[in-house]
Amino acid sequence: MGALSVVRTPEVELLSNGSVSGLRQWRVAFVGDRGSGEISSIEFDGSDLVAQTGTSGGRAIVTHTPIELACADCARATIGSSSIEAVAIDLSAVLSIGDFVRVIPSTGNASHIFAVTSVDYNGTDSIVGIDGAYTGATEPDMQMLFGDAAPGALAEAYVADEVSQSSLATLATADGESAFRYAIEGLVTGAEYFVRVSASYNDLGQGAPTLSSPAAASPPIQRPGPPAAAQLMGESASSLRVFFNAPVSDGGSAVQAYRVDWDTNAKFSSGTRGGPLGSTQVDAADLDPSAGAEGRTACMVTACSFTLHQLETGVRYFVRVAASNAYGTSVEATRTSPASRMPSGAPLPPTRSLLLPSTASTGSAD
Repeated sequence: MGALSVVRTPEVELLSNGSVSGLRQWRVAFVGDRGSGEISSIEFDGSDLVAQTGTSGGRAIVTHTPIELACADCARATIGSSSIEAVAIDLSAVLSIGDFVRVIPSTGNASHIFAVTSVDYNGTDSIVGIDGAYTGATEPDMQMLFGDAAPGALAEAYVADEVSQSSLATLATADGESAFRYAIEGLVTGAEYFVRVSASYNDLGQGAPTLSSPAAASPPIQRPGPPAAAQLMGESASSLRVFFNAPVSDGGSAVQAYRVDWDTNAKFSSGTRGGPLGSTQVDAADLDPSAGAEGRTACMVTACSFTLHQLETGVRYFVRVAASNAYGTSVEATRTSPASRMPSGAPLPPTRSLLLPSTASTGSAD
């Protein structure tokens, strides 16, 4: 056969996600020279595909080889059973709880997909617990597959959240239909994420996943959230001190400054044009010098504080704090706890003291 001396720019495309057969179909395209004859075969090396497991943020991350054979003609299941028996094979090091298995009957009946709930090896056979009752005919000699051969199995670097349909919010689409809505939290701002959705766990197992449209998106860089845990303390008869921490989210851009507002009105509307009575902005780096010149870590570990001076004694003041980065100021400001205080302190000393004689042996002070 004539060989290709050059192969360039290989591309791999998923043609079928296994919604019918459960197996994936792929197209491999590449650019090469014309060669010296007809190509009769092409070899594909998938030896670099390695199964891994791990965790991230409390969610399971599972990676599999594209198709993995757990056993051939060794799986047994009885109709109505919640387990599958793998004869004369140890699967305890192959399968884990949360993996998916695909059982293929030898009679040509429909295959079944289940999530693994337990794996036990008794020294001879493996008993694989499944998340539903086996509904197929009793079969003594079936294949068992795992990995991407089972739709719903997690591919490399995928993270799974499982939610009940009753807990999902709904919204109306442009064509008048309704759709489910689910918010994915705890993501990294600016990082690109791919999403797919599977309908799971009816009496026949889990269905094949549907990819999102668009295929990927990134949480946008935006304004920071409001500062955390603001506390208001008395400082003196004419000053108050407010303590606060950095926002839980900086919006993907470092917090550069904090704005402190104060007012005698809880609505912060006593000032000019309905604004607060007083307001000042302080650079984050000035509030926490240990955070460095840019102040990126300011107020994260230790609370920052700011003192309001020249307040009127005996008047109750309300205080709130907002955070700002390069994209703007937080939509909401954090109100302090307690919501208000009056400046207070030890009484001032008398303006003067006069000592006057009263009798030959006593005196009086005014």
